[in-house]
Amino acid sequence: MNRSTKPITDSTGEMDALLRSFFRFEMPSPWPTMARPSVLPASRHAVDVASRLALAASIALLLLASFFLADRPSASPVPNFQLGPGEAAKPGKLPIPPMAP
Repeated sequence: MNRSTKPITDSTGEMDALLRSFFRFEMPSPWPTMARPSVLPASRHAVDVASRLALAASIALLLLASFFLADRPSASPVPNFQLGPGEAAKPGKLPIPPMAP
């Protein structure tokens, strides 16, 4: 590890003065006044109506889709399961499928 020949001194005062003078030089001396916009902002009423219509259309689409899917008959018939008394028996030896090449 190399050692510095100069001792490290606290030069924050010098650095602050240098940065302060730089930024003061870069800023305009009399701060310019803000020019007021000549055009009034657009009315938010049109934006509000459009967003509400889009929301209503999406809700209507979701409701119609749910009614359509609920009334749609299933493609395959539901098997009729009958539960009765069952038995639990250990099966015999299970066949082992052949290995794929």
